[in-house]
Formats: sequence, C-alpha cells, structure tokens
Amino acid sequence: MTNDSENACCDDADLDILVNALRTGQADDLTRIDEALAVWPGDHRLWVLKGAVLAAGRLHDGARQSFRTALERAPGFAPAAFFLGLLEMFDSQPEAAAAAWRALDPLPADSSMRIFRDGMLALAENRFDQAAALIERGLRGNRELPELNDYFRAVLASLSSEAERAGRSAEAKMPEPDQDQDVLRRLMLARYSADSTRH
Repeated sequence: MTNDSENACCDDADLDILVNALRTGQADDLTRIDEALAVWPGDHRLWVLKGAVLAAGRLHDGARQSFRTALERAPGFAPAAFFLGLLEMFDSQPEAAAAAWRALDPLPADSSMRIFRDGMLALAENRFDQAAALIERGLRGNRELPELNDYFRAVLASLSSEAERAGRSAEAKMPEPDQDQDVLRRLMLARYSADSTRH
C-alpha cells in the first residue's frame, strides 16, 4: 500500500483483503484494522469498521469515538451516522440516537435507513403502532442494508406481543444485548463485501 494523503482511502482491493480476513478470523480484528488505519488514517470506512468491532466487544465509548471520527472524515457517510444512532439505542439513549440520526435527513424519504430510524424513535416514545408500521415498511423496501432485516424482524416480533406493548417500557423492546452487540460487526462485514458500499 502507498498513502499519498492523510485524507486518502485504501483501494477496494485492499479493503476486500481486510474484510475477508475479519470474516474468516485470520487475525485479531482490531489489530488488522489499526494496521490499516496506520496507513490510511483518513479512510472513513475503516473507522466505521473499527467502531463496529469495538461495539461487538462492548467497548461502546471507543465505538462511539470511531463512528464520530468516520463522520469527521466523511460527514455525508450515512452508514456511520446510522450505526452511531443504533449504538445509542442499544444503550437506551434515544436523545443521543436522535442527534446522531439527524445526519440522515438528506436521504430520500424512502431510504430504509431513514425509515428504520423513524421506527426506532417512535418505539423510544412508546408509539408502538407507528413503530411497527415503520419497521414493516422498512423491511419491505430495504435494498440499502438487507443485512439489517433479521435484526429488525426481531424488533418487530417484540412489538407483536400485546402483553409487552401494554406493560413494558420502550427500552425492553430491543432484542437481547448479546444479539445487539454483534449485529454491528456482522452488518459492517456484510456491507463491505458488497459492491454498493464503495466510497
């Protein structure tokens, strides 16, 4: 690899090699990502990958900082804002999630990231019917991040229980923490294996 600028991104071939190593467990995830960042510190995609791995390891402060660094490098990179907001929801911080997710406002109205965002914020405000309708709509048209579907189906399943909807708080509607922690890592690896994720 050669680095011409601190703002340069690694090429797609290098990113593919890194993602394949992370997927197959060829090396310690953080070590591989940090090695890549030492060469390409301006690559926002690498910072998002690091955030996802840190979140999977329950190192949420480090994950937040990595997602925020990604947004500093590329303010318009919607996945970084989406995953930062999702992490805040995992930690039952809907106000922080809403703040992070404001960066998604420029996306088209039919963007699955925007629709899922609106559904999760409705859930946080105990607007269960609206949350369910939005999540269902997001699932029907999700071509941006299809790897999200299993996670949001689990959220939707929790909303389908009348007993839960009548007697539990919004935070309880999130799937179990163990499922939450790994969803970002798995999602990011799947995302960066697709051609639609480039720069």
